[in-house]
Amino acid sequence: MSTINNASAGDELKMRLQSNSTIPSACQQILLITMFNAPGRPLGVRVVNSGSRSVRIGWMGPTDDDSSPALHYTVQYIEDSAVDAGWENAGAAEQAASTGGEQTAQVAALRPATLYRFRVVAANELGAGEPSEVVVVRTEGEAPASPPRSLSADALSSTEIRATWAPPPMELWNGDILGYYVGYRENGIGRPAGYNFTTVPFNANKGGVAILTGLKKFRKYGIVVQAFNEKGPGPMSNEIVAQTLEDVPTAPPLEIECMARTSQSLFIRWQPPPQLFQNGIIQGYKIYYENSEEWPPGHIEAETKITLELSTEIHGLQKYSNYSIQVWAYTQVGDGVKSEQIYCHTEEDVPEAPASIKVVPSSPTSLTVSWLPPSRPNGILTAYHIYTRVLEGGSERSSYKKRVIASRTRYDATDLHQKEAYEFWVTALTRVGEGPSTRVVYSTLSSRVPAAIISFGQIISVLRRSSRQLPCVVVGTPEPERAWTNGEGSPISGSHFAVMQDGSLSISDAQRRYEGNYTCTARNIEGSDQITYTVRVQVAPSAPHLHVTSTSTTSLHLQWVAGDMGGSAIRGYSLTYKHERGEWEEKKLPRSATSYKLEDLSCGSEYRLYLMAFNSVGSGAPSDTVKASTDGSPPGKPLQREFLTPNTSSVMLNLRRWEDNGCEISHFILEYREEGKEEWLTVGRNVQTKDNFSIMGLWPATEYTVRVIAFNSAGSTTAEYTFSTLPIFGESPDEVECSGIQDGQSIVSIDNKQNLAQREQYYAAVQKGIPAPVRDSNTLERIPEYAEDIYPYATFHVQSQQQTSSPAHFQTFVYHDQRLAAMETIPLKSSPHDDYAKLRQNRKRKCLRSESEDYDSLGSDSDTESRTESSNHLYELGPSGDRLALQNAPHCHST
Repeated sequence: MSTINNASAGDELKMRLQSNSTIPSACQQILLITMFNAPGRPLGVRVVNSGSRSVRIGWMGPTDDDSSPALHYTVQYIEDSAVDAGWENAGAAEQAASTGGEQTAQVAALRPATLYRFRVVAANELGAGEPSEVVVVRTEGEAPASPPRSLSADALSSTEIRATWAPPPMELWNGDILGYYVGYRENGIGRPAGYNFTTVPFNANKGGVAILTGLKKFRKYGIVVQAFNEKGPGPMSNEIVAQTLEDVPTAPPLEIECMARTSQSLFIRWQPPPQLFQNGIIQGYKIYYENSEEWPPGHIEAETKITLELSTEIHGLQKYSNYSIQVWAYTQVGDGVKSEQIYCHTEEDVPEAPASIKVVPSSPTSLTVSWLPPSRPNGILTAYHIYTRVLEGGSERSSYKKRVIASRTRYDATDLHQKEAYEFWVTALTRVGEGPSTRVVYSTLSSRVPAAIISFGQIISVLRRSSRQLPCVVVGTPEPERAWTNGEGSPISGSHFAVMQDGSLSISDAQRRYEGNYTCTARNIEGSDQITYTVRVQVAPSAPHLHVTSTSTTSLHLQWVAGDMGGSAIRGYSLTYKHERGEWEEKKLPRSATSYKLEDLSCGSEYRLYLMAFNSVGSGAPSDTVKASTDGSPPGKPLQREFLTPNTSSVMLNLRRWEDNGCEISHFILEYREEGKEEWLTVGRNVQTKDNFSIMGLWPATEYTVRVIAFNSAGSTTAEYTFSTLPIFGESPDEVECSGIQDGQSIVSIDNKQNLAQREQYYAAVQKGIPAPVRDSNTLERIPEYAEDIYPYATFHVQSQQQTSSPAHFQTFVYHDQRLAAMETIPLKSSPHDDYAKLRQNRKRKCLRSESEDYDSLGSDSDTESRTESSNHLYELGPSGDRLALQNAPHCHST
C-alpha cells in the first residue's frame, strides 16, 4: 500500500500500479486522481436593493479553479448590534445555484432602520465553503410603529399646561426619532375641534416635555402626542385631559341695575360674568358704593359690601344723594374686573330745618325775618313756611302761617304794633312734606331802628378761578353805612375784589391766596352790626411724593404720601407710566390707597412713572417723574465648550446654556458662515426652542463661525463662536496632513483602534475622499490578488468641476449613519473646486484623485504592481473575521 502525503485540492496525481509478479509492463495500470474540495468564497457581494423590511443581496459565484462547483448558497445575516455574539445564531436565506451571471436572494422579515451584516456561503455535497466578504446595510426606515408612552399633563398656571411623556419602545422607532408632535384642543365647548399641533425636538437625554402656553383660563384641554422620524409621524397616543388653573374673572358682571328703595336704601342686582370669562368658580361678588357729594365737607361716604347672591340692598345711606356703584366677581384667586360705574339716587325725604334764622327791626312798625336754607334739603325744596305768633301780656293772642317760594330766604312782617311781642320760626318743604322748624326767635318793635345785617356770616367754599359774591344786606334808620375789611382789619383792595351797589363783596378769579376772613360792618347813629365770612378756595390737590420701595422682574412696588388735598377730599389717584420704548399708560387707583404694586411689566426694563391726585375740582399737579427698572438684564452668553458640540457634518448648540439673567429668553437668531466667507447664512430668525439645536449640512473638517443673538425683554446679547467640524474618522482637523498621491491602484486600510466600531460602519458606507493612516499589512490573514476580488465594496469617483459639489455624494452601500443623515438631505452646494478640495481647503496639503487614477487598475500596465499593492492593504474587521476593503482612496497619515 502507498500513502500520499501533502496533497492539495486540485492536485493531479498519476499512479502506476505495479506488482511483483512477472506481469508484462503493458498490463500495468495507470490511475489519474484529482483532489476536490468544498466551494470557494462567493465574490462581489453587494446590495441589489433594499426596503424597510427586506434586502436583496447579489453576488458572483466562486471562481477558484481548485474548488468544486457550488450547488446552493446561504445568505447569512445578523444585526450589527449582535455581532459580538458571532454568526452561530445568524438568520439565513437559502438560494439554489444557477449557472452563470450574478446570483441574487431576497432576505425578508427584517426590521426597519436596522443595521445588518450580510455574507454569502456557497455549499455543495462536500460541505460549506468559506464565507464571503461582509456587506453592511441599513434597512430603510418607516414611521414609528408605536405612540409615545406614559403621557401625562399638569397645569403650571391659568394659561399653561406641561405635558410629559416617554419615547416609544426603541424597537418600534423604525428610524431615529426626530421629534414629537404635541396636539391640544379645548374640550367641552360644542363639537370637538381639530388639534393644534406644536413640534418638540427629540432629546435623547430625557423624555419629552412640552409647555403649552397661551391657553384659556380654567379650561379643560385634550392632549395627544405622536413621534415622528424622517418617514413621517407614528400613531397618536390616547387623549388625556388636563385643566388650567383658576384665575380671576376677566369680565365684569352683566346687566347691573340699581333702584332706590327708600331715601336711605338702594337695591342692586346683576348677572354673572360670561361663562367664558369667569376663569374659575365664582365665590361671590363685591359691591362698592361712593357718595358723589362730600358730607360733611371734606368727607366721602364710601364702602364695599360682599354678597354671595346676585342682588343686594344697601341701607343707611344719605337722603337724596347720588351714589356711584361698581360690582365685580371674585374667585379663590382674587378679584375680577370691576364693572363700569353706574349712578343711583336715593329717594327724596322731608328737609332738615333751615340752617339759621334771625329777626331784626326794619322800621318802627315792621320786622324782617331772614334764614339760611337747610344744610341737608333731602330733596328739592318747594317752599318755606314762616310761622308767626303774636303775644300780648305774655300770652298768645294769635298765630298765623305764611308760605313763600323756595328761592326766598327773607320775609317782612309789616303793620305791627309796639305794644305787642312777636315770635317767629321757619320750616322748609319738599314734595315729600314739611321738615322740622328752626328755633323760635322772639322780637319787639322800637321807635329807634339801629343798623342791622340780615345776611349770615358763614364758611364759603369757592372753586379756584371762579367768582363769588358775599351778601351784606342791611336795614336801619337812617340808612347804615357798610365797610368790608379783611382778617387783619384792613380795607379790602385789589383788582379781584369789588363792593357791589347792593353792598355785597364780589371776588373774581379766586385763588388760594384769597383764603381768609372777610367782615362786613354796618353803622348808623343808632348802632352797628357785623358778619364775617370765612372763604376757602378749593383747588386741585398738590403733587404727591412718589417713590419706589422694591422691585422684581415684572413689578414695581410704589408708595406715596399725599400732599395738600386742596380744600376738597381726594377722590382717587392717577398713575401714569411708560416703558422706555413704549407708550404712556394710565391706571386709576382708589382714593384710600397709599401704595400700589405695578405688575405685568417687562423684565429688566426701565420705566418712567408719575402720580397725580384728583378731587372734585380736578386733577392736581403730577409728582416728580420717577425712573425705575425691573430686575433682570440681557442674556448671558455661555462658554464655547459648554455651548458647542461639533460633528462631522453638523454642530449642536446647547441653547439651555444661555443665562436668562432673570428675564426669560424669547428667541434666538442663529447665523453661521464658513471661514473665508463674508456672507452670513441665517439658520433661523425666531428660534424659540430652549433645548439643543443642530445646524446641519456642514462640511467635514472645516472651520466655521456661528453667531448667536439672544433676546429677552431686557435686551439682546450677541456672541460669536469659531469651531471646526470633525473629519470623517474623528481625528482633529489640525492634526491631519495629506501626503502626495500614490499609485492609482493603492488600497487604503484604516488603523484607528480607538474607534473600531465607528470604522466598521464607515467602511460599509465609504465617502469619497476619506483620508486615513495606513495599517501595517503584516497582520492580515487573507489577501485578494486582484481588484476584482474586492469589487464592489468601495469604488471612489471624484466629480469633475462641472458636477455639483456636495459632501453628501457617496459611492456607497445603503448603510446610513445618524451623524451623516443630514448630509444626505442638505441642498447641494456649488464650488469652483472638486469635492475633496472643498472638503480640505484648510489643510496644509490637498488629497486629490482623478477619475483616470480611480479606474486605472484592471488591464493596465500597473496590473501586476496593483496585485502586489492590493495584497498589502486589506484590513480584517472585528473579532468575527469579517473583511471589508476600500479601493482607490487617498493615502494620508497623522502628523
